[in-house]
Amino acid sequence: MVEIFIFPGALTLGAKIRMARVGRHWRQVDLASQANVPQTAVSALERGLNIYPAAEKRILQSLGLIPDGIEHYQKLITGYQNTPQLRDYFQKRLELLKNGQGFENRNEN
Repeated sequence: MVEIFIFPGALTLGAKIRMARVGRHWRQVDLASQANVPQTAVSALERGLNIYPAAEKRILQSLGLIPDGIEHYQKLITGYQNTPQLRDYFQKRLELLKNGQGFENRNEN
Protein backbone atom coordinates (compact mmCIF):
# COMPACT_ATOMS: atom_id res chain seq x y z
CA MET A 1 0.00 0.00 0.00
CA VAL A 2 1.35 3.42 -0.95
CA GLU A 3 0.99 6.10 1.70
CA ILE A 4 0.43 9.65 0.52
CA PHE A 5 1.16 12.60 2.74
CA ILE A 6 -0.11 16.07 1.95
CA PHE A 7 1.53 18.87 3.90
CA PRO A 8 0.74 22.55 4.23
CA GLY A 9 3.20 24.55 2.14
CA ALA A 10 4.51 26.52 5.11
CA LEU A 11 6.11 23.50 6.79
CA THR A 12 9.87 23.11 6.60
CA LEU A 13 11.38 19.96 5.15
CA GLY A 14 12.42 18.95 8.68
CA ALA A 15 8.86 19.33 9.97
CA LYS A 16 7.53 17.27 7.05
CA ILE A 17 10.03 14.52 7.80
CA ARG A 18 9.12 14.50 11.48
CA MET A 19 5.38 14.39 10.73
CA ALA A 20 5.83 11.50 8.28
CA ARG A 21 8.04 9.63 10.76
CA VAL A 22 5.66 10.13 13.70
CA GLY A 23 2.73 9.22 11.46
CA ARG A 24 4.35 5.81 11.01
CA HIS A 25 4.93 5.52 14.77
CA TRP A 26 8.68 5.39 14.14
CA ARG A 27 11.32 6.70 16.47
CA GLN A 28 14.28 8.51 14.94
CA VAL A 29 16.35 5.37 15.40
CA ASP A 30 13.73 3.36 13.45
CA LEU A 31 13.91 5.77 10.52
CA ALA A 32 17.70 5.79 10.70
CA SER A 33 17.73 2.00 10.52
CA GLN A 34 15.37 2.00 7.51
CA ALA A 35 17.49 4.62 5.73
CA ASN A 36 20.82 3.09 6.77
CA VAL A 37 22.01 6.40 8.26
CA PRO A 38 22.99 7.39 11.81
CA GLN A 39 20.20 8.55 14.12
CA THR A 40 22.07 11.85 14.43
CA ALA A 41 21.49 12.46 10.69
CA VAL A 42 17.72 12.09 11.16
CA SER A 43 17.81 14.43 14.16
CA ALA A 44 19.89 17.02 12.30
CA LEU A 45 17.64 16.95 9.23
CA GLU A 46 14.51 17.34 11.35
CA ARG A 47 16.11 20.37 13.01
CA GLY A 48 16.84 21.96 9.63
CA LEU A 49 20.58 21.35 9.61
CA ASN A 50 22.54 20.37 6.52
CA ILE A 51 23.55 16.74 6.18
CA TYR A 52 25.15 14.82 3.33
CA PRO A 53 22.80 14.89 0.31
CA ALA A 54 23.01 11.09 -0.09
CA ALA A 55 21.88 10.58 3.52
CA GLU A 56 19.06 13.08 3.06
CA LYS A 57 17.94 11.26 -0.06
CA ARG A 58 17.89 7.88 1.75
CA ILE A 59 15.83 9.36 4.60
CA LEU A 60 13.31 10.87 2.19
CA GLN A 61 13.10 7.64 0.19
CA SER A 62 12.53 5.61 3.35
CA LEU A 63 9.53 7.79 4.14
CA GLY A 64 8.29 7.88 0.56
CA LEU A 65 8.68 11.66 0.45
CA ILE A 66 9.77 13.77 -2.48
CA PRO A 67 11.49 16.97 -1.38
CA ASP A 68 10.18 20.32 -2.49
CA GLY A 69 12.71 20.93 -5.25
CA ILE A 70 13.02 24.67 -4.72
CA GLU A 71 13.47 24.32 -0.95
CA HIS A 72 15.93 21.48 -1.49
CA TYR A 73 18.15 23.42 -3.91
CA GLN A 74 18.04 26.57 -1.79
CA LYS A 75 19.29 24.50 1.13
CA LEU A 76 22.10 23.04 -0.98
CA ILE A 77 23.11 26.49 -2.25
CA THR A 78 23.31 27.75 1.33
CA GLY A 79 25.20 24.66 2.46
CA TYR A 80 27.81 25.01 -0.29
CA GLN A 81 28.43 28.78 -0.04
CA ASN A 82 32.15 28.15 0.46
CA THR A 83 32.40 25.80 -2.55
CA PRO A 84 31.72 28.05 -5.57
CA GLN A 85 31.65 25.29 -8.17
CA LEU A 86 28.97 23.28 -6.34
CA ARG A 87 27.07 26.39 -5.26
CA ASP A 88 26.91 27.59 -8.88
CA TYR A 89 25.84 24.15 -10.09
CA PHE A 90 22.94 24.03 -7.62
CA GLN A 91 22.03 27.63 -8.45
CA LYS A 92 21.71 26.70 -12.15
CA ARG A 93 19.57 23.69 -11.25
CA LEU A 94 17.34 25.91 -9.10
CA GLU A 95 16.87 28.39 -11.94
CA LEU A 96 15.86 25.57 -14.29
CA LEU A 97 13.36 24.32 -11.75
CA LYS A 98 11.91 27.80 -11.18
CA ASN A 99 11.52 28.18 -14.96
CA GLY A 100 9.56 24.92 -15.09
CA GLN A 101 12.16 23.04 -17.07
CA GLY A 102 12.72 19.34 -16.40
CA PHE A 103 16.01 17.64 -15.68
CA GLU A 104 17.60 14.97 -17.80
CA ASN A 105 18.68 12.73 -14.90
CA ARG A 106 16.32 12.61 -11.93
CA ASN A 107 18.25 9.86 -10.10
CA GLU A 108 21.16 11.99 -8.96
CA ASN A 109 22.54 12.13 -5.43
